[in-house]
Amino acid sequence: MNTNDNNNNNDGSSDDEDEHDDQNKYTYQLGKQILDYGFSHFDHNNVRNEGYAFDIIVVEAEDGRLHHNSDMLVRFKGERDYDFNSIIMKVEPSQETQEEDDMGAAAAAWFEIHKKDGNNDPGNPSNEEKSSLVALKSILKPGRNVVSYFLFDGNDDKSKVIPIGVARAFMFLWWHTDMVVVSDIDGTITKSNARGVLGTIVTSQYGKASHDGICHLLTALSHKSQVAYLTSRPITLANHTRKFLANLKQNENENNTGSLPEGPLLGFGGKMPKVLLMELVSHTTQKFKSKKLHEKIVKPFRQAAAGSENNSSPPSMFVAGFGNNLNDMQAYHAIGMDLNSIYMIDKKSQIVTFGESSSPSDKKSGNGDGDGDFTFPPHAWYKERIAGAKFNGYTDTKLLDRLGLLNADGSKKYLI
Repeated sequence: MNTNDNNNNNDGSSDDEDEHDDQNKYTYQLGKQILDYGFSHFDHNNVRNEGYAFDIIVVEAEDGRLHHNSDMLVRFKGERDYDFNSIIMKVEPSQETQEEDDMGAAAAAWFEIHKKDGNNDPGNPSNEEKSSLVALKSILKPGRNVVSYFLFDGNDDKSKVIPIGVARAFMFLWWHTDMVVVSDIDGTITKSNARGVLGTIVTSQYGKASHDGICHLLTALSHKSQVAYLTSRPITLANHTRKFLANLKQNENENNTGSLPEGPLLGFGGKMPKVLLMELVSHTTQKFKSKKLHEKIVKPFRQAAAGSENNSSPPSMFVAGFGNNLNDMQAYHAIGMDLNSIYMIDKKSQIVTFGESSSPSDKKSGNGDGDGDFTFPPHAWYKERIAGAKFNGYTDTKLLDRLGLLNADGSKKYLI
């Protein structure tokens, strides 16, 4: 068992391999575009098999091409009981986006998805995937788009059957120059890990379980950045977690809904026992989180930047990272966040930050520009770099000023 000050496994990668194998069972990739088989208007609520899925990030380059490196993580209840041979994905703009579209209701696009090939190179998509990405571009609107996964059992002729399972998620279209804020969920949006799960899954006491001011803080940051939600919760809790993010309300008023901003939910594709292994035994959540952020955000941005005129990616697309423990700090630092852009909150809503680095080599963890095979400085390294500045929760004006959310006269730039 690893200590909190040394989170690298002695055997190198056994935990990672177990976690990777567990996720691969529910990992799919984009296939060819297909026709609407005629079930686009059937009652999804009558489908007996509930599905679970995490969200997808697509980044549009300057030349208009789309880039993504998102595993299509989807799972269905009781899927082992069915000899299914296909899952079909439907993508359509959100209702809000359609209403804003002068052209009226947008069409949907349908795609086959299939088990992910371990040899797939997201930087060099197949001709089939290139064609599907072109089709996606004609459908996707900036921001949130709706994804539905349909599970079929056995019969190849989909025109004669009704799906036996449906899972819902979102596909977010971002621009290659967008900046990104990352927030952990349990212990960061919620006040603690265990009570966060209890309050958001079991009792649905969203407000009571959450830190004051988190909705308004992330909403203010969303005016100039995209927001992504990162969790080590398993895929079977994706629907509950997405419901929590959509329904948490704080200090509503006539000018503000008091809710969290829209953003992709990224999580663990495996099962709860693997999550408990990461959290409580091997203490390797930083490995999972850094890899998830690197694969789903860093790589698509780099691929999109490669197609721009200056052919270079920004030093870091991240504005800030919020977490509640040193493993989160390790994960954020590893993928290229500046130390002084990382914020750690505790159960009492006290926030600490990490000071300006004393040397360029300290600025990042050393391999944030690599391929995701990260090493992590020990916890003690980060403890030594906790800055003197501390903040009393997410509403502290000193924190808002540090994040650039106040005007020169101290007034708030945004309604928060």
